[in-house]
Amino acid sequence: MGEKLIAVVGGMVAAVLGIVIFDGINHLVYPPPLGFSYENSEMLKKFNFNAPTISTVISLSGLIFSSVIGGFVATKMDKTDDYRVPLIVGLLLFLQYSFNFYTIPHKTITVVLSLLLVIPASRLGYLLCIRYLKPITTK
Repeated sequence: MGEKLIAVVGGMVAAVLGIVIFDGINHLVYPPPLGFSYENSEMLKKFNFNAPTISTVISLSGLIFSSVIGGFVATKMDKTDDYRVPLIVGLLLFLQYSFNFYTIPHKTITVVLSLLLVIPASRLGYLLCIRYLKPITTK
């Protein structure tokens, strides 16, 4: 039980690091204007909804890639081939994304696609790890 919890935490840490990296890339491509304040909700809403398409693509790619990495790392850290560990990571990321989209307005396409794809993406991370890194055990 403790090993699975550590695997879930490791997957979440990897996913959050992926989100931070992609957000950094996104801010390099589409930096906020001078005098921008994240505390001003109207300014933040205008900034997000006026973002160019490439910024939306980077943001969406980062959320999906982070889900894949979270599922991959959780599976790698787990001693068994339990599919529920990356599923828990996917569900936690779903809750994290939902809270983020509730508090910070985003484009509808970003919200819908990321919430639809977060759990399948963590499952993809599981499948990639099982396919390429886990040894095949025979019984």
